[in-house]
Amino acid sequence: MTEDFLLTLKLAENGWQTVYLNEPLTEGLAPEGLQEYIVQRGRWCLGLMQIVRNSYSPFGLHRLGLMHRIGIIDHYSIGSPPFPSGLPA
Repeated sequence: MTEDFLLTLKLAENGWQTVYLNEPLTEGLAPEGLQEYIVQRGRWCLGLMQIVRNSYSPFGLHRLGLMHRIGIIDHYSIGSPPFPSGLPA
C-alpha cells in the first residue's frame, strides 16, 4: 500500500491523473488473525510516516491541488490508523 501511495504522489506531481478502477486485477493474502492484522497496519502506518518525513513528502509538493492535499491529510489522519479504531462492542 505504501508503494502505491508514493507512486500516486509522484504521478500527480508530474501532472498525471490517477483513477479508481473497481475491478480485481490481482489476488493477495489477508492477515489471518488480529495480531497479524495489527502488525500489517503498523507497517503501513510506518511506511506512510516515512513518506511524510522524506523528500517525497506530499506537503512539500507544490504541484498538488488543494483538494489533493486535503485528501492526503484525510488519508493520514483518518484512513490509516495502525489498528481498528471503531470495534463493535
